[in-house]
Amino acid sequence: MLAFHEPPEYQPPQRWYNLLLKKPLEAMRLGNGIDAISGATLSTRSAVDSARKVLAVYRTALAGNPH
Repeated sequence: MLAFHEPPEYQPPQRWYNLLLKKPLEAMRLGNGIDAISGATLSTRSAVDSARKVLAVYRTALAGNPH
């Protein structure tokens, strides 16, 4: 996330972001071990979608590539 232009209480807490660490791309979905947060549903959905995109780009473009 590059910018967050909402009230701070709408941002998911760090412990929620920690759920995304080391979670495989295929398992990274809301409702699959990652719960949405009341009042921050759009933020949690956006965070999960963004993390999935970054992991997919890494897997496709960089993983195993020595450069």
